[in-house]
Amino acid sequence: MKSKPTSQKIKRLVRDLSKNWPDKSAVSIARKYRLNLRYLGSGIDRKAFLIRGTDIVLKLSEYRGQSSRELKRISSIKRKTPSLRKYLPKVYRYGCRISKNGDSSVVAMEYCSKRATYEEVEKIERLFKNLNDVHGNNVRKTRTGEVKIIDLGY
Repeated sequence: MKSKPTSQKIKRLVRDLSKNWPDKSAVSIARKYRLNLRYLGSGIDRKAFLIRGTDIVLKLSEYRGQSSRELKRISSIKRKTPSLRKYLPKVYRYGCRISKNGDSSVVAMEYCSKRATYEEVEKIERLFKNLNDVHGNNVRKTRTGEVKIIDLGY
């Protein structure tokens, strides 16, 4: 039976990815730590991978600004409106690279796989009415059924 990845392994993986991705494949970097990634999809400038055997998703961006903006939004909402914390995903690690060849960033956060119902999405839209990127594709549920916004960057 495979052992669960330790937080130390995840920390080293995020550090390594933030230094070497996109120059090297994310999957090959993860293999170095004996971790398997499953490709989940991509957005305008991000790719998402699930670390198999965990509830952790890696968001890899070739543009550092989107991830840093998303993390600033999450911390701002947590600080200014503590009652909305429960709708935000847990962020485990963040790493970024600034170089003459371009910026990149990696965010390790809670994986939310299940689609939220229409009523749950409407409720989140009302609660976060000042955010313009909250819609059905960005609202999901955790394995335990908690409703979360999975993407706050735009």
